[in-house]
Parts: sequence; structure tokens; C-alpha cells
Amino acid sequence: MNDAERVSRAEQMVEKSRPTRRLPLAEAGAWIERVAHSEDVDPPIVVRRTMPRRLLGVALMDSHVIVVRHARPSQLTLLHELTHCIGHADHGPSFQKRLIELVARHVSAEHGDVLRAALTV
Repeated sequence: MNDAERVSRAEQMVEKSRPTRRLPLAEAGAWIERVAHSEDVDPPIVVRRTMPRRLLGVALMDSHVIVVRHARPSQLTLLHELTHCIGHADHGPSFQKRLIELVARHVSAEHGDVLRAALTV
């Protein structure tokens, strides 16, 4: 299993056991802006577009945009794409570490722990 598959599987486990909030698009944009400012990174713009079913979101790193498939994306999807926007192009160990940190700080420590455990399975 490659890193992207591992991260996807772990995120599914988190959402199944401890679902993160699903935010209306305007609230999602405002929330990710607050998160980005607190992390001292430029906030990306959040937009909704039609996407393949296998994708929940995509980070357009060059244009600093997070594209989501659902009108109410989850906090976990938004943080996943923010992690890409702040410089982690792949899903390797540095991406995973940063995502766990963001989830623990901006969702809950418990969610961060569940994600960490899911990534080590």
C-alpha cells in the first residue's frame, strides 16, 4: 500500500470512529482562513467543483486553492488539503506528521491521536 492509500484509509477510519464537523462552504472558507493564520501560513481559498467520486478534495498548490467535492466538506478534508498547500506535495512521513499536528490543534487532541494510531496500523 502506498502512502496516499495509507493516509486515505486512516482518514476513513477517523471519520468512521470520530467524525469531524462538516462545514457549509462559506464557514469552511472562514475556518480554514483562521487555521492558516494561526499556523502563520497564507490562507488558501476554498471552492467547490464537480470532481470524481474517489476524490473529496484537491489542493491546487500553485494557485493556493482548495477544491472540494461536497458543499459541506469535513474538517479533516480541509486540513488534508491545507497540508498540501503549505508545502507537502506527497503523502509521506512529513505530510502525515504535519496533518496529525493540524488535526490535534484545530479539531481535537483525541482526533489527532486516532489519526496517528490509524496511520501506524
